[in-house]
Amino acid sequence: MALYKISPTFSFPAIDVEATSKNLKFLREERKIKVSELQKMFNLEYPQAIYNWENPDAKTLPRIDNLVALAKLYEITIDELLVIKMENSGEMVVSEPCPPFGVKKETIDFIHANASKQTISAIEKFFGFSLYNLHMEKSSYTVVKHPLEPVWSPESTVILLGTMPSPASREVGFYYMHPQNRFWRVLPAVFEERLSSTNNSPDTTSAIAERKDFILRHNLALWDVLARCQIEGAADSSIKQEIPNDFTEIFANSKIRHVFFTGKTAEILWKKHCANIYEKQFGLTCTCLPSTSPANARFTMEKLVEEYKIIKNYAS
Repeated sequence: MALYKISPTFSFPAIDVEATSKNLKFLREERKIKVSELQKMFNLEYPQAIYNWENPDAKTLPRIDNLVALAKLYEITIDELLVIKMENSGEMVVSEPCPPFGVKKETIDFIHANASKQTISAIEKFFGFSLYNLHMEKSSYTVVKHPLEPVWSPESTVILLGTMPSPASREVGFYYMHPQNRFWRVLPAVFEERLSSTNNSPDTTSAIAERKDFILRHNLALWDVLARCQIEGAADSSIKQEIPNDFTEIFANSKIRHVFFTGKTAEILWKKHCANIYEKQFGLTCTCLPSTSPANARFTMEKLVEEYKIIKNYAS
């Protein structure tokens, strides 16, 4: 990774995500294009990705290929699509050139032809990679920065840690939101509850609020081990170049003394990067639980609920 030091007063261009989301909605509605029509154009299985693009609270933007496609569809430039703001920054980090989502040469060419230098810089900052000297051949690896805030309170006694949000979860803007992931059925069942909204609910704002309320009501906390990594799709086994999250604030300001991992890879990464830092300092104990991913087919819903019941022994 190349690190370029610049003045603390340097004004660095960044994407105003909330304003851009509003602009995306305005541009679509101005052209009288329905969400369902856009969903078909982009070959998306569910419409919630588009709702998230246009929801300022979701703080989620289309991936770079989709931004280019939207600009072409609306017959505007990238500069007209994105809302750019200037921020003061003490340093600028440009990651190694790993082409996320298999960015094609024509996509890069379109951006350079239809965007100002400020917009290109803002795109690089938001997506975490440099367009310069970018390999154009398709790569299955993506550089992923953790986009979600941890869910916790000073009353939390237990934290559940995964590795990194899946592409589906990043699209929705919350943890374990793949339509087939069983996490939000298993955990409520442990506490003899049932959520009213499904993972693929079109009302993502309400679905996320309901899940946050559930976590905090039961004095739980939710986050992931990693802050950044390279990964192929949602395959935890492919993770490399990982950087862990900093858990100091959470452990120092809560009652958390037990850590649960929602899969073996999360436990392995914790032991590699975090165990020596936090376990002795904060008196933590740890337990690895089976993954609720649909890929973990050998665990039925009943078996998962039985395994996850141990959480109630530590949550209070």
